[in-house]
Amino acid sequence: MLNCIFWGHGADSSNEISGPATISYCDVQGGWPGEGNIDSDPLFRNPAGGDFHLMAVQCGDTTDSPCIDAGHPDSLDLWLDCNNGLGTVRADMGAYGGRGWGLVGIVESQPIPRSPSILLQNHPNPFNSSTTIRFEISEPGLVKLELFNILGQRVRTFFREDMLAGAYQVIWNGRGDNGEEVASGVYFARLSAGDRVETRKMMLLR
Repeated sequence: MLNCIFWGHGADSSNEISGPATISYCDVQGGWPGEGNIDSDPLFRNPAGGDFHLMAVQCGDTTDSPCIDAGHPDSLDLWLDCNNGLGTVRADMGAYGGRGWGLVGIVESQPIPRSPSILLQNHPNPFNSSTTIRFEISEPGLVKLELFNILGQRVRTFFREDMLAGAYQVIWNGRGDNGEEVASGVYFARLSAGDRVETRKMMLLR
């Protein structure tokens, strides 16, 4: 995993992650071995209110998040503003890193004893500016989350990587892989985990 934040989600051990995992350039509460990882409060603007944007002086906050410009050196933010990425040298960590993907964190730290994957309905739906896509993985392995339009054309690949068992969430801000806003309409989120594939219908209104 790259450019992710695992912080403040009540893991029942000293670390937010347990078990084998390859983690790089991430902010992990309790620390995690790996290149570029840090263990520092990410300074979300208002996590209690569901706002996981990173604090930044240029956006009127009192200080800068340590996760700004802390992602992988080969990754760049595609768009820069106070609602997206802030790092100009390299990508930020977290869901608002200007790439439009990234994990806010593991919501549950224990394996989920159900089917290999469960893609939950996004919320809100319909939505205007952004929506949260939640999914659960009961077994570690390769996971892919993609977005398709009503014509079956892929407009977004959120990630394709090995993931631990747990519950995750991704924020989609209505942009495609190229960073441009997509048109209003029906879209389909497709989660692939192991031999299981699940799809959810979403409605974007501008």
